[in-house]
Amino acid sequence: EILPQPARRVVKSRVEIVRAAGWDAWPWLVQGFSTRTGGATTAYRPGQRAGELNLGFTQTDTREHVLGNRRRFLAALGATGMQLATLKQIHSSLVIRARPSDADRDTPCQGDGLMTNEPGVLLAIQTADCIPVLVADVKRRAVAAFHAGWRGTLQRIVENGVGWMRSE
Repeated sequence: EILPQPARRVVKSRVEIVRAAGWDAWPWLVQGFSTRTGGATTAYRPGQRAGELNLGFTQTDTREHVLGNRRRFLAALGATGMQLATLKQIHSSLVIRARPSDADRDTPCQGDGLMTNEPGVLLAIQTADCIPVLVADVKRRAVAAFHAGWRGTLQRIVENGVGWMRSE
């Protein structure tokens, strides 16, 4: 049964975090999805005040805005001080093992999956019309995040990533 949710007002100046239900049962697991609100970006709303939380480096936004937005997101997530590992996503089946040295690189690794068991490393996957798939091994405290577009899904990104995670 689906119960109706009360309407809520979105405050454009505040970063919103949407959390996966049930994952808060593990206090060591920091997780959450961003929305587009609460950022410094104006690139997608020319002539209007800032307010977009763009977290991806693009030609239409400044590096300073993106880095500031990422700091805002980490603060709202309660992950200040954690290292954010990202990818240049290429719609592939490539999975990268993320370490603290991979975080906030000027040139991120290319691929569509990240995995780690390193405390303090936060994995980030960006999606538009693709699906983010998150996996947690609660016994070994290892996590993975996959960008599952149709190309990566055909190449078995999630199955390959979970298999590699198990072997590591």
